[in-house]
Amino acid sequence: MVILTEPFASPNLVMWLSQSGHPVLDNDYARIQNEGLADMGYATLNLVEAGQAVARLEAGERLYTSAENALEWVEQRVSNPVLTAGIRACKDKEVFRQALASVGDALFFKTYDVSELSQVDPAQLPLPVVLKPVVGFCSVGVYVIKNAQDWTQAVSYIEERTDQWTQLYPQSVVGSKRFIVEQMIGGQEFAVDMFYDQEGRAHILNLFQHDFSSPEDTKDRLYWTSVELLRRYGNEFARWLDHANQALGLRDFCVHVELRRTEEGTIVPIEFNPLRFAGLGGTDLAWYGYGFITVEEYLTGNQGITADSEVDDFLSAMGISLDSTNTYSMSVLELPADRGLDVSFDFDALNQNLTGLLATYMFDPKVHGALGFVFKKSTPQTIQELEYLRDLDIAPFIRDAE
Repeated sequence: MVILTEPFASPNLVMWLSQSGHPVLDNDYARIQNEGLADMGYATLNLVEAGQAVARLEAGERLYTSAENALEWVEQRVSNPVLTAGIRACKDKEVFRQALASVGDALFFKTYDVSELSQVDPAQLPLPVVLKPVVGFCSVGVYVIKNAQDWTQAVSYIEERTDQWTQLYPQSVVGSKRFIVEQMIGGQEFAVDMFYDQEGRAHILNLFQHDFSSPEDTKDRLYWTSVELLRRYGNEFARWLDHANQALGLRDFCVHVELRRTEEGTIVPIEFNPLRFAGLGGTDLAWYGYGFITVEEYLTGNQGITADSEVDDFLSAMGISLDSTNTYSMSVLELPADRGLDVSFDFDALNQNLTGLLATYMFDPKVHGALGFVFKKSTPQTIQELEYLRDLDIAPFIRDAE
């Protein structure tokens, strides 16, 4: 079962659903997609009315959502404790931290109501820390706090933007009334699109390295993947994901995972995002880079890198060249803090500075909270362009909306 909702469903996902006839919840957003498909002469979606969808999910059918806006519908309509408990265990960062602590992955954290933030003395915190919503999405409201000044600025920004976040996202996506302070995690950050099968075993479909321009950077500007990256970390991360599931108990459940790996090899979770893969269509990098749809593999099979599988077997099964030296990247073009929502991004100007562009998704900041998405291929000869994209000042590319 698939639920398509605002703010975005990738064109590749919609086209696969059109071609496969996989069941899709009948809602307003799915009907809009149907209108677009019909206008282009494609088969329309196999829409399933709400009662039938609920019955399928209560019977244990796997679920994928195009965006976390769908979680509220699931929690309110579906009586499936495994499914709804899984959503809460992943989405509520306080519950998530408590669960992982039970299997030895303890990390300092403390939660506050938004009204309490201005009263907190940052000197009493084990700085540096990260401040973010207990329920959040796509780095919205995430701040690195190294000193008292950082805390004051972050709290001021949160107070200014809370109403805007509430307008852009439902409560199930960004619960802006409670915030969590977490110990700053060292090491390299990664993101993983994966699912747990019926036995609770992890299957990795996408693995990205998340690079930042500085220690204070929290943007989703640069994620990249390669055959070598999959080989280097695939089995190791699958083993850790199996370990984490001893506390979470997820079954037939997909997750977009963010984690860090220290130089000593310790893996520390950042967050688990339930019933979706990389947001705003980011999981499409598997399609643009390697030619397969991650959602299809999750919903219709049991492929993926597991703790004890041969990574090259997965690569071969997906039709990925074992000799590939290319790097594939995805990048969110974030909305600067000092700009309003009535703006757009000049993709043509950016494209003049990049090679190997695979696709761009153009967003309306008033709907998506971001300016757009860029997918790119880099060869060994053009790999330096990733640093350009990572460090890019996007202000010169922003245009006032007409």
